[in-house]
Amino acid sequence: MLDIHFFAVCFYAFAISAMVVYAFATTGLRNLCLDRPNDRSSHEHPTPRCGGVGLLFGAVSAVAFLDLPATLTTIVWLAAALFVVSLFDDFLHLPPLVRLGVHAAVALTAALVLGVSWSAWLIVVVVGLMWMSNLYNFMDGSDALAGLMGVIGFAAYAAGAFVAGDVAFAQVCACLSAATLGFLIWNWPPARIFLGDGGAIPLGFLAGALGYYGYAQSHWSIAFPLLVFLPFIADASLTLVHRAIRQRNLLQAHREHLYQRVLTVHGWTKAELAALGAVIMLLSAGCALLFARGTILAGLVALCVALVAMGIAAVGLERKARS
Repeated sequence: MLDIHFFAVCFYAFAISAMVVYAFATTGLRNLCLDRPNDRSSHEHPTPRCGGVGLLFGAVSAVAFLDLPATLTTIVWLAAALFVVSLFDDFLHLPPLVRLGVHAAVALTAALVLGVSWSAWLIVVVVGLMWMSNLYNFMDGSDALAGLMGVIGFAAYAAGAFVAGDVAFAQVCACLSAATLGFLIWNWPPARIFLGDGGAIPLGFLAGALGYYGYAQSHWSIAFPLLVFLPFIADASLTLVHRAIRQRNLLQAHREHLYQRVLTVHGWTKAELAALGAVIMLLSAGCALLFARGTILAGLVALCVALVAMGIAAVGLERKARS
């Protein structure tokens, strides 16, 4: 049941996030974490990359007011641990093996907490959680995209959880969506701030872990979270495959994501890209909600159709760029 407490906690998450992000975006604090543009950047001016501080502070402090099952509480604390390590990485540039080791340890712990048994499936879940954490970071490169995906994606989770009757889970997801909206205000084109590793990596982890939690609780099929976050999953995954086929260094930073090519090759503005992204994300989330409680087959069919459509669009853009 939705009551005043539900909306009050969500508003708290939004307000705290918006105020803290504003402080890092517009005051002297912005100089602590400036991201200076280089040949791989999509922004033209030095921009702070610590928006995740406000987003995670707003979300986690709001969730502290809730009475949650132990599993959800543990997932939130694991995200907080990722936030701390990733924030250190923003400032100190930790070695890749250290980062991946922490991501693997957090993903393994989350999988075990979520009830995954020691089997081949455990490896799939751990790798999936690690990939979600990192791909969200890859997509934090253009104004508003990461913010829009968080607002829409976690709102879809909240709607799915509420329909399933799990109000506590719905409120966690709603708080994340609200806190991301507080960040999005300052990330809208022209962006005054980005998430940085400290925000993008734990947000991606939460997208994966909470998506699996809903599946483990039988709130939705395994295809549901994949379809909700498909715009990010497809762009990052197809780009990885494309680079692997061309035998390029998969660990090297680049500007070959589909959203980057839309900006650099096709000359779209960031506002136009954000508007297109919002439409695609809403369609993907809406499609996911239609199949949330349906059979796994129906969800997978919808997922495959959406993937094929995005693949065709990517190929079309690539061919147009070459002509």
